[in-house]
Amino acid sequence: MAWQSTGLLVVTILATGAACARSPRYYLDRGNRNFAERKFSEAAINYRRAIQNDARFGEAHYRLGLAELELGKGTEAYEALTRAVDLMPERVEAKVKLADLCLAAYMGDPKRPEALYGKLTSLAGQLLAKDTSSYDGLRVSGYLALTDRKPREAAEQFQRANAVKPMEPEVVLVWTQALFQDNRFAEGEKLALDLIGKQKSFGAIYDILYREYLVRQRPVDAESILKTKASNNPKDAGSVLQLAAHYGSSRKLGEMAGALQRLLDNPTDFPQGRLQVGDFYAGRREWAEAIKHYEEGARANPKEKGVYKKKASNVLVAQGKREEAVALVEEILKEQPGDDEARTVRAGLLLDSGTPDRLEEAVREFGALVAKKPDDVTLRFQYGRALAAKGTTEAAQTQFLEAIRRRKDFLPPRLALAEIHHRKRDYKETLRYANEILSIEAANPTGRLLRIIGLMGTGGQDQARADLASLLKDQPRYRDAWMQLGLLDISQGRFKEAEALFRRAYKPGLSDLGPLEGLVETYAAQNQFDKAFQLLDEELKKTANAVAVRATRARTAVRAEKYDLAIAEYRQLLAGQPKAVELHVRLGEAFYRKGDIPSATASFQKAQELEPGNPVVKSFLALTLDAAGKKQEAIANYRRVLEQDPDNAAVMNNLAYLLAETEGNLDDALRLAQRAQQKLPENPDVADTLGWIYLKKNMTDSALQIFTNLALRHPTRSTFHYHLGLSLVQKGDKTRARSALDSALSNRPSSDEESKIRELMRKIG
Repeated sequence: MAWQSTGLLVVTILATGAACARSPRYYLDRGNRNFAERKFSEAAINYRRAIQNDARFGEAHYRLGLAELELGKGTEAYEALTRAVDLMPERVEAKVKLADLCLAAYMGDPKRPEALYGKLTSLAGQLLAKDTSSYDGLRVSGYLALTDRKPREAAEQFQRANAVKPMEPEVVLVWTQALFQDNRFAEGEKLALDLIGKQKSFGAIYDILYREYLVRQRPVDAESILKTKASNNPKDAGSVLQLAAHYGSSRKLGEMAGALQRLLDNPTDFPQGRLQVGDFYAGRREWAEAIKHYEEGARANPKEKGVYKKKASNVLVAQGKREEAVALVEEILKEQPGDDEARTVRAGLLLDSGTPDRLEEAVREFGALVAKKPDDVTLRFQYGRALAAKGTTEAAQTQFLEAIRRRKDFLPPRLALAEIHHRKRDYKETLRYANEILSIEAANPTGRLLRIIGLMGTGGQDQARADLASLLKDQPRYRDAWMQLGLLDISQGRFKEAEALFRRAYKPGLSDLGPLEGLVETYAAQNQFDKAFQLLDEELKKTANAVAVRATRARTAVRAEKYDLAIAEYRQLLAGQPKAVELHVRLGEAFYRKGDIPSATASFQKAQELEPGNPVVKSFLALTLDAAGKKQEAIANYRRVLEQDPDNAAVMNNLAYLLAETEGNLDDALRLAQRAQQKLPENPDVADTLGWIYLKKNMTDSALQIFTNLALRHPTRSTFHYHLGLSLVQKGDKTRARSALDSALSNRPSSDEESKIRELMRKIG
């Protein structure tokens, strides 16, 4: 047995040694066989093994580049082909493949990256240096000249390439474009028609001619070339639909219907005819016609009934008929319970409905779909949206971040994250995500606006104004940007400018209340609440959107400290929307500010009954519990909120202050307050909490620094002067303490705070 074991060991070692000794050529040949069998992943693995054995094996790099191209991995293909070209400078095929890859990326990017331009220039130069008649060198040079707006030079290069390989459709197409751009229409037209005579199925050349005829106001020729395209390609539905679209835009509705009838009359050549005609009418927003063709298609093709019903549901959504759309998708799922596309549509409709029970169902459905398809970033984004709508912000952020991790250039989750931090008033994070968005898509208008909001929130008002001017120059009708400009004016005390801007946009009685709310904000910022209420009262007489106006009126009443008015408005709104969680929260907030803690608690408890998991409701309940003297219950509630939403800076701040007040764990309180300040560095109340904890921990110098700064920056806030006085007393500076406490009294503190200030003044004499 011992001998046998030793023999087995020897055999194993020999086999391993043989495997290690396999040459790079062995792996290259093996990869080539995989490639020929279209097993591209296996081919790539073998090419990499060849490269591991010989890093300078140029052929392996070249073949790896081809495999990565087949796998759709452009970056990896670029790296492999670049290395192949470096190692095999005489290998023309490698340069051509690399040039094609770079050209596709360059032409597909509107920003025309300089690095790719330089690479293409170099490759074209190398190809032409080796052969002045290089077809590929000439065509690449022609493309570059065309993007450099040198159409004559481009046409010359394409003409020379054509002499090498006559009537190649790809070159003739761009050659025609160059001639048109060089105002040589007759030459371009003849060239295009010659190609059509030889390549009847090359659709792009018809399209170039069609657009040029339209530009030159030759509608008869434009129609004729589309008819020729459809005639030359009798089984191509796209050509027929293009002709029908032309008739539609020309208001030749009879001819349009006749063209579409071709698709309906020949189901053998056009098995998707009903679907395509339905899509055509949906694109024209002719909803009834679209639905009719989808229904006829479902009857004629019972095996594909679900496809037609999904299309019909999309039309119902576009019309705002969401309930009908949900019912239709339910029918699909009864017949095909495993149809993930229908499940996704249904979940989206449930999410958009906004009702708590349907929202809960949407969350469950999207969660199940994501579990089934974890790499589907669109599903993850929708799941995040559903979680955010439910109020579970932390879970929503997790999904958005996962979507970004799986696809770095996916913008929707970044936009959602920026919006979440905007709503939290975490402007530092808003700005960070906005900058990420703009690094991917510099012209994205929403990203630019979010950056402006982030700048405003972090003290960069001047840069925000410059960015707004640039945005409005590019997007002069961008309503939200105009509204933000008005808010920026308000924040900088430019009230006349803000009022003028909102007045220009305001039209009484319209559903768009943005300008009205801007005017109200302008007056409220100046404590001109009479003007704000007068405007709102006038709007109530004219508008059909009374609910939104009353909501604005109620919020304004809270700011004006007219709590009874706010309570009356919220109660009236709740009479029509008894399950509206936000209204119950707003009502509770009005009661809380009025000092009616039992009524506030009742409102928040009702909101919690409607949405038990809503962290916003829990945080408000914690406030009322604190006010009612139930400190430990309030602390427990705040901790539950942070379990759901660990980044909620406002809750961190409230919990930190409560812990300090109840002689709780001051180290825990300090940690929470410091995290809150990192999230909200400009918020004075958060700074006040941090200073208060420093005072409790006898870190008097740190407390003094904070309260001195707060009192200077906010001279009318009595609390900051009172806390400064306390710090000075603790420091032993009674003279300055009396001055700070006098300032606190002169700024109308609450009755409770006033009694504390006077008691402290009596103690220090």
